[in-house]
Amino acid sequence: MHVVTFDEPGGPEVLRVTEVDTADPGPDEVRIRIEYLGVNRPDALFRAELYPDRPTFPRSRLGIEAVGVVEALGGEVTGLAPGDRVVAGPIAQQSRHGVYGDVAVVPAAEVVPAFDVVSAETTAAVWMAYFTAFGGLVETGGLLAWSPPPPAASGWPRSMSPTTRVRCRSRPPGRSASATGCSPLERHTSW
Repeated sequence: MHVVTFDEPGGPEVLRVTEVDTADPGPDEVRIRIEYLGVNRPDALFRAELYPDRPTFPRSRLGIEAVGVVEALGGEVTGLAPGDRVVAGPIAQQSRHGVYGDVAVVPAAEVVPAFDVVSAETTAAVWMAYFTAFGGLVETGGLLAWSPPPPAASGWPRSMSPTTRVRCRSRPPGRSASATGCSPLERHTSW
């Protein structure tokens, strides 16, 4: 199989396509045939040794999110089967389990079934971006879904769906939505 590796920190010029033997998954791992992968800012930061996790040299792997099909399962993995389309990511140890390549072996805990209604291309492109936005807006910022007053009372166009508008309920910095007694996407029915 072919994987992308690098042996020193740097820009894209340090990346190499390397041929390696196809690995069998460990007891709690999944081997995935990669269809699409996401390319993210953390990948570039990791490669340059500017990310909290550091690459392990030589032959560090790269990549934290991908969509693919399960090829093999470790003996302790449940809930997945060969042939299932899955999303891998975010991968915590990309030096070891990076997904840039034909095939990746990743921890089963970092794999979920892919949505049938979303293309593999879209899923690979938005997975990490979604987590980044969700974490900043919902977990840190307290952004919550809400239902507005009737359009006539508010002056908002009737064509706008209540689910497309949100408001932020303030709370002390550093306190999560759950710590303030509300869930991140709690629906408000009144002002």
